[in-house]
Amino acid sequence: DNRVALQTAWNEVLATKALLFLVGLGLLTVATWVIPQLWANRAVIAGASLLLAGQAFLPTSYFQGLEWMRPVTLLNALAKTTSGVLVLVLVDTPTDLAFVNPLLSLGNLLPALFCLAWVPRRYDLRMLRPAWAAVRWRLRWGFPVLVSGISVALY
Repeated sequence: DNRVALQTAWNEVLATKALLFLVGLGLLTVATWVIPQLWANRAVIAGASLLLAGQAFLPTSYFQGLEWMRPVTLLNALAKTTSGVLVLVLVDTPTDLAFVNPLLSLGNLLPALFCLAWVPRRYDLRMLRPAWAAVRWRLRWGFPVLVSGISVALY
């Protein structure tokens, strides 16, 4: 019920996610330029970066914190079902491989964009630039969760 705390958390987490997204995108770009096999599939990699953006900016943790997962769950289900159907309908041949990731990214991007527009209006939150110290604190505080998520993904 504390709007100031919600606004602070919203902005700090969003800025932290943006920083992690930019670092991930930078690493993906460098790897694509350096590794010949990735360069040969750069269109697929570019589509994967859209998946990365959608995943990074979907505010699932915000809804978890409010204990109100219904909106994000419904949006995710609708968008991912739609993008999956689009892949099944539009991708016919192996040459269509470059279209798979952009189509699948719609399942991540559309809910993220909707939530980024809707949440600030719904909860009367202003977009403010948080202090760098707050972002560093969020990174340190969430580091074990980040490592856990990365290790599960790598496994």
